[in-house]
Amino acid sequence: MRAELYELLSTDISCKNCGWNILRTEIFKSLQAIYTPLRWLEVPISEIACKMGVAPEEGKKKYCGQRQMGPTYYPFYHEAPTRQNTFHGKLETMKKKASICLDCVRGQEAKPCRFEHD
Repeated sequence: MRAELYELLSTDISCKNCGWNILRTEIFKSLQAIYTPLRWLEVPISEIACKMGVAPEEGKKKYCGQRQMGPTYYPFYHEAPTRQNTFHGKLETMKKKASICLDCVRGQEAKPCRFEHD
């Protein structure tokens, strides 16, 4: 999970042309400065995930200019990703993957688990 969190933190989705999602990228860069690779091994994952969770959601649809396709120019917009492809959606998925089902650990097979398993 540490490697997945680090990879997620390292993803830059800002646009250099229009500044789309620049605030989120700046927050991630400051976290990268605090949590160097060696520090990642010392700090609890929950602390890092909690600090990453305060980053704003990916920006909404935004006009970025025009792109040329052949002889014609078309307007270009940044599209907001689906929930499962957003930073917060991926973080949520990682947390679920790392969760431990106490019902399964206790061996209560007769009762249905409260945690939804994949």
